[in-house]
Amino acid sequence: KWAQQQVYISGDAASPNLVPASRPVTVRDCLTHTSGLYYPGLLLMFNADLSVPEQLMIGRGLGLPLDHAQCNAVAELGLAGYVDAQADLPLKFQPGSAFEYGTGHMVVGRVIEVASGMPLADFMRKEVLDPLGCSEATGWYPKDKDGLMPMYVFASSLESPKVDFSTPLVDVSTLGPTSHHFGSMHINDALRASGAAIYGDAQLIATIADCLRLTEMLTHYGRTADGGHLLAPATARMLIGNCLPQGQALDWNIGGRGSLGVGDAFVGPMRAALTSQGIVGYGLGGLTWRPGAVERAGNIACQPGAYNWQGAASTMIQADPAKDLSIVFMSQCVGAMNQPELGPFGSVMQAVYQSIVDDIV
Repeated sequence: KWAQQQVYISGDAASPNLVPASRPVTVRDCLTHTSGLYYPGLLLMFNADLSVPEQLMIGRGLGLPLDHAQCNAVAELGLAGYVDAQADLPLKFQPGSAFEYGTGHMVVGRVIEVASGMPLADFMRKEVLDPLGCSEATGWYPKDKDGLMPMYVFASSLESPKVDFSTPLVDVSTLGPTSHHFGSMHINDALRASGAAIYGDAQLIATIADCLRLTEMLTHYGRTADGGHLLAPATARMLIGNCLPQGQALDWNIGGRGSLGVGDAFVGPMRAALTSQGIVGYGLGGLTWRPGAVERAGNIACQPGAYNWQGAASTMIQADPAKDLSIVFMSQCVGAMNQPELGPFGSVMQAVYQSIVDDIV
């Protein structure tokens, strides 16, 4: 089915007009979010409209896990069922022609299962987490809810996508089963009970120390803290380098205000066109700043070659090989990165780089 994908071009959900994909979706497309895959309803959080492909996906029960009913449905499907069902749905755009943050990591997770013959959680433990030296606390969601720190949301975000940072913080575990928010996965019993690794970009948890181990490995081109190598240096350089088609960049300006950007959030792009002129590229799973980014952005945290990504709970890593610098920032508060002090080019990150007196030669 994945070799015969269709692409949406026009029409409504009742009678969409589709054309054949110009080529099959590749693993690289999935890792760079240039596949045409998407998270249904994600852009609603940034005041964007719900597209026809998203409507079709939600109609198949494959919506975002923002409430317990959806989490339960995904847990029942499992990774194989979810990816198989998505293969029947149209792509938003031709593979390799644009960027939208989507379910590509889930597809890659399923590819790993098929290629390795192992459940994704087992593969990650054997081939990634253990070689990194990660603790047993790092892995897929524990079945015991007490194994996680609380997750918070701003009270205003429960009513509107536009967050008011002056409103109180709410512990998501205190919210009812029908509430709609990003913390639903964090406390859902079905996802925990299944023991399955489904969301390759959302279900893995870690200690701060283990996040630093990962970031240090990237900063040192695949070398782990104990002196071994998780990745060959050439592979690590490719991973954190710009892997967008033809070496292009994202047409996403600071704060997500590019011509196809969404909202005013100081977070990574959710949607972007591809351009030769942008300041940020995309590696195999995260942003990478391009030459000239510091001068064009007016921000010394945008160091060329530095690799960066932020999570939904306002978590962030930055691996900067040129500065021999690894940064891990954790908040456990959904939406906190939308404040100008935080995020990859906020005043906190600028202060970190301002504190460096001598560059590494």
